[in-house]
Amino acid sequence: MWACKMSYMSIGQRIRQARLAHTPKITQQQLAAAVGVSQSSVTQWETGETRTLEGENLVRAAFALSVTAEWLLYGTGPCLGEPLPVKKVDVAANGDEMGLSRRALMLGKVFDQLSPEQQDALQVLLNSLAQSKAFGNEITKKTG
Repeated sequence: MWACKMSYMSIGQRIRQARLAHTPKITQQQLAAAVGVSQSSVTQWETGETRTLEGENLVRAAFALSVTAEWLLYGTGPCLGEPLPVKKVDVAANGDEMGLSRRALMLGKVFDQLSPEQQDALQVLLNSLAQSKAFGNEITKKTG
Protein backbone atom coordinates (compact mmCIF):
# COMPACT_ATOMS: atom_id res chain seq x y z
CA MET A 1 0.00 0.00 0.00
CA TRP A 2 1.24 3.46 -0.81
CA ALA A 3 0.03 6.67 0.74
CA CYS A 4 -1.69 9.43 -1.15
CA LYS A 5 -0.77 13.03 -0.64
CA MET A 6 -3.58 15.32 -1.63
CA SER A 7 -2.74 18.28 0.58
CA TYR A 8 -3.07 20.54 -2.47
CA MET A 9 -6.82 20.00 -2.29
CA SER A 10 -9.07 21.78 0.18
CA ILE A 11 -10.98 19.81 2.77
CA GLY A 12 -14.15 20.53 0.79
CA GLN A 13 -12.63 19.11 -2.38
CA ARG A 14 -11.58 15.97 -0.50
CA ILE A 15 -15.07 15.56 0.98
CA ARG A 16 -16.61 15.84 -2.48
CA GLN A 17 -14.05 13.48 -4.01
CA ALA A 18 -14.60 10.87 -1.29
CA ARG A 19 -18.38 11.22 -1.54
CA LEU A 20 -18.41 10.68 -5.31
CA ALA A 21 -15.76 7.94 -5.24
CA HIS A 22 -17.63 5.96 -2.59
CA THR A 23 -19.32 2.78 -3.82
CA PRO A 24 -22.20 3.39 -4.08
CA LYS A 25 -21.90 7.15 -4.46
CA ILE A 26 -23.11 9.15 -1.49
CA THR A 27 -25.34 12.17 -2.03
CA GLN A 28 -24.94 15.34 -0.01
CA GLN A 29 -28.25 14.52 1.67
CA GLN A 30 -27.04 11.04 2.66
CA LEU A 31 -23.78 12.42 4.05
CA ALA A 32 -25.69 15.10 5.95
CA ALA A 33 -27.95 12.45 7.49
CA ALA A 34 -24.97 10.27 8.45
CA VAL A 35 -23.18 13.18 10.12
CA GLY A 36 -26.31 14.71 11.66
CA VAL A 37 -26.17 18.08 9.88
CA SER A 38 -28.19 19.79 7.16
CA GLN A 39 -27.52 19.32 3.47
CA SER A 40 -26.61 23.00 3.29
CA SER A 41 -23.80 22.32 5.79
CA VAL A 42 -22.35 19.67 3.47
CA THR A 43 -22.67 22.09 0.54
CA GLN A 44 -20.84 24.73 2.57
CA TRP A 45 -18.03 22.28 3.38
CA GLU A 46 -17.65 21.30 -0.27
CA THR A 47 -17.74 24.87 -1.63
CA GLY A 48 -15.32 26.16 1.00
CA GLU A 49 -17.87 28.50 2.53
CA THR A 50 -17.21 26.64 5.78
CA ARG A 51 -13.52 25.79 5.93
CA THR A 52 -13.41 23.66 9.06
CA LEU A 53 -14.73 20.26 9.98
CA GLU A 54 -13.91 19.03 13.45
CA GLY A 55 -14.94 16.94 16.41
CA GLU A 56 -17.80 14.50 16.06
CA ASN A 57 -18.72 15.83 12.61
CA LEU A 58 -15.22 15.05 11.34
CA VAL A 59 -15.30 11.53 12.79
CA ARG A 60 -18.79 10.83 11.45
CA ALA A 61 -17.99 12.22 7.99
CA ALA A 62 -14.78 10.17 7.76
CA PHE A 63 -16.61 7.02 8.79
CA ALA A 64 -19.49 7.62 6.36
CA LEU A 65 -17.02 8.25 3.52
CA SER A 66 -14.79 5.27 4.45
CA VAL A 67 -11.68 7.44 4.79
CA THR A 68 -9.54 8.49 7.74
CA ALA A 69 -9.99 11.79 9.54
CA GLU A 70 -6.34 12.48 8.67
CA TRP A 71 -7.10 12.17 4.96
CA LEU A 72 -10.09 14.51 5.19
CA LEU A 73 -8.16 17.10 7.18
CA TYR A 74 -4.74 16.97 5.55
CA GLY A 75 -5.01 14.87 2.39
CA THR A 76 -2.42 12.38 3.61
CA GLY A 77 -2.70 8.68 4.33
CA PRO A 78 -4.27 5.81 2.41
CA CYS A 79 -5.73 6.55 -1.01
CA LEU A 80 -9.45 6.36 -1.53
CA GLY A 81 -10.56 2.77 -1.78
CA GLU A 82 -7.44 1.37 -0.09
CA PRO A 83 -7.85 -0.55 3.13
CA LEU A 84 -6.94 1.43 6.21
CA PRO A 85 -3.40 0.70 7.41
CA VAL A 86 -2.65 -2.06 9.86
CA LYS A 87 0.57 -1.74 11.80
CA LYS A 88 2.70 -4.87 11.72
CA VAL A 89 4.32 -5.89 14.99
CA ASP A 90 7.68 -7.60 15.31
CA VAL A 91 7.40 -10.96 17.02
CA ALA A 92 10.23 -12.16 19.22
CA ALA A 93 11.53 -15.72 19.16
CA ASN A 94 9.36 -16.58 22.17
CA GLY A 95 6.22 -15.35 20.37
CA ASP A 96 5.75 -12.17 22.41
CA GLU A 97 5.16 -8.92 20.59
CA MET A 98 8.08 -6.60 21.21
CA GLY A 99 7.65 -3.11 22.48
CA LEU A 100 3.95 -3.32 23.30
CA SER A 101 2.50 -2.97 26.77
CA ARG A 102 0.22 -5.59 28.23
CA ARG A 103 -2.67 -3.13 27.82
CA ALA A 104 -1.85 -2.62 24.11
CA LEU A 105 -1.80 -6.38 23.54
CA MET A 106 -5.15 -6.77 25.31
CA LEU A 107 -6.67 -3.97 23.21
CA GLY A 108 -5.27 -5.59 20.06
CA LYS A 109 -6.97 -8.86 20.90
CA VAL A 110 -10.31 -7.11 21.45
CA PHE A 111 -9.81 -5.10 18.25
CA ASP A 112 -9.29 -8.30 16.26
CA GLN A 113 -12.69 -9.57 17.43
CA LEU A 114 -14.50 -6.54 15.94
CA SER A 115 -16.02 -6.50 12.48
CA PRO A 116 -14.06 -4.64 9.77
CA GLU A 117 -16.63 -1.82 9.95
CA GLN A 118 -16.21 -1.55 13.71
CA GLN A 119 -12.42 -1.59 13.35
CA ASP A 120 -12.60 1.25 10.81
CA ALA A 121 -14.87 3.29 13.08
CA LEU A 122 -12.60 2.72 16.07
CA GLN A 123 -9.53 3.70 14.05
CA VAL A 124 -11.20 6.95 12.95
CA LEU A 125 -12.11 7.69 16.56
CA LEU A 126 -8.60 6.94 17.85
CA ASN A 127 -6.99 9.07 15.12
CA SER A 128 -9.29 11.91 16.04
CA LEU A 129 -8.47 11.57 19.74
CA ALA A 130 -4.75 11.49 19.01
CA GLN A 131 -5.01 14.61 16.85
CA SER A 132 -7.05 16.48 19.45
CA LYS A 133 -4.54 15.50 22.15
CA ALA A 134 -1.64 16.72 19.99
CA PHE A 135 -3.54 19.97 19.40
CA GLY A 136 -4.21 20.30 23.14
CA ASN A 137 -0.52 19.76 23.89
CA GLU A 138 0.38 22.58 21.48
CA ILE A 139 -2.01 24.95 23.25
CA THR A 140 -0.60 23.93 26.65
CA LYS A 141 2.97 24.59 25.46
CA LYS A 142 2.04 28.05 24.13
CA THR A 143 0.13 29.11 27.24
CA GLY A 144 2.24 27.27 29.80
